[in-house]
Amino acid sequence: MEQISLTVDTWVSEDEIPVSPTLKIIRRSDPWYGMSEEEIEDAKEFIRCHLLKDHETILQIPIQAQENDFWAPNHQDLLESAFNTWDYQRTQKPFDKYAWRIKKVLEKIKDLAILHSSISQPERKANIQRRYETV
Repeated sequence: MEQISLTVDTWVSEDEIPVSPTLKIIRRSDPWYGMSEEEIEDAKEFIRCHLLKDHETILQIPIQAQENDFWAPNHQDLLESAFNTWDYQRTQKPFDKYAWRIKKVLEKIKDLAILHSSISQPERKANIQRRYETV
C-alpha cells in the first residue's frame, strides 16, 4: 500500500496542483509584516486601548442594562410619533409626479444648452440640436 501511494505521488507534479484560494498575498508594505499572530493581536489591542483613552470619561458613566436593544421599546410608540399625526399629514403636500418629470426634462434641456454653447464643431452642434428636438 505504501509503495502504491509513493508511486501515485510521483505521478502528480507539485506545479500541477491548483493554488489554494485561502492563500494570502504577503506584502512587505503590510504593517503586520514579519509579526506573529500573537504580536499582531497585542498591537491591535494597544491601538484599541489608545483610541478608547479619548472617551474614557464618557465610558465610565454607568448605564442600565436593557432587555431590548431596539430604540423604541414598544411599536405603539412609533404609531404615536409626531409624523403619524393628522397635523403633520395636513402640512405635507402630495408628491406631484408630473411636476417632478417636467423639472427633470428642463434640467436635461439646460444641460444640452450648456453643452451646445461650449461645442465648436458644427457636426457635434447639430447632434446636440437633434437631441434637444428629441427631448
